[in-house]
Amino acid sequence: MASSDRRSRGWLILRIAGTLLALAWVIDQVEPAAAAQAFGGAPLWVFLVSPLGVMCNTLIQALRIHRMLHAQGVTLPYWQIFSVLCRGAFVGLVLPSGGQEVAKAAFLAQASRVDAGIAALLSARVLQLPIWSVLLGWGLLWGLVQTDPLLGVAAAAFLCVSLTILAVGAWALARPKALTVPVPAWAPGWVREPISGIFTSLRSLRATPGVMAQVALLAIPCALINILVVWGILVGFGTPLALFEVSALLPAADVVIWMPVSISGLGVREGLFAYFLAPRGLSAGAAVAVGLTRWTGELTRAMVGGILFVMGDTVRVGSGAEDPRRARDV
Repeated sequence: MASSDRRSRGWLILRIAGTLLALAWVIDQVEPAAAAQAFGGAPLWVFLVSPLGVMCNTLIQALRIHRMLHAQGVTLPYWQIFSVLCRGAFVGLVLPSGGQEVAKAAFLAQASRVDAGIAALLSARVLQLPIWSVLLGWGLLWGLVQTDPLLGVAAAAFLCVSLTILAVGAWALARPKALTVPVPAWAPGWVREPISGIFTSLRSLRATPGVMAQVALLAIPCALINILVVWGILVGFGTPLALFEVSALLPAADVVIWMPVSISGLGVREGLFAYFLAPRGLSAGAAVAVGLTRWTGELTRAMVGGILFVMGDTVRVGSGAEDPRRARDV
């Protein structure tokens, strides 16, 4: 246990150091007054674009997870899943160590079943990879490696990982016994039972290819909204890029922002926006303002999650969920 605590503490120290280094680089490159001036010159409507886009995406993500749970025989109210996503975003924002996905899994498992909740989140994530693979491939064909080497390398690496995961997933779904994990008999029950349950839930999804197709297709509007949000913010700041250019740049930039090297991507996000927007006619100060404006969407979702916490939006075990014994095991 002490070893685990030391690793957690060490990882937190690294993230804090990464955040400070990223912020120091941004401050060294950009005058705060220039970013403030860019904010002041932007129209008010531009600050609504990201919150509206993120909340729309959260609604779609809630629907995707709702469908995955239903495919496993678990009925959970749609708005309860939406609440889980918002409260998970809040936890990920307020904790220096992050943990947004872990919090979502914990809240969803508490509301339904551990195995079904984790399987739903995991499946929904994997089923986002096809559209992300298409977008990253488009960016590489567009010439990211030549124009923006950092983004090009990140896109190529994530594309390889995505295609590998999709290939392994397709292989496992094609073989009934592939999703069976031999948990050692000496493992304690609190480890063996959840792992076995998760793989049982994943096996049950083999019987619902239509649902998996729906969930994969619902990832497309999420990706498009993400691109349109940044394109709209750029229009608001007076330096619009072509939509196809944003679609090539943004997915690769997001791959880097997702890396857990800083707290909530702070500093990394702003530095990346300055990195790929400044050469395209936007001042460094305005580029940082664009990055921060985009972050307001995440802040809004976390704020909604915080309000739900304050209002006492507690999820009760088994609320709306069917008896685990009635879940399909295919």
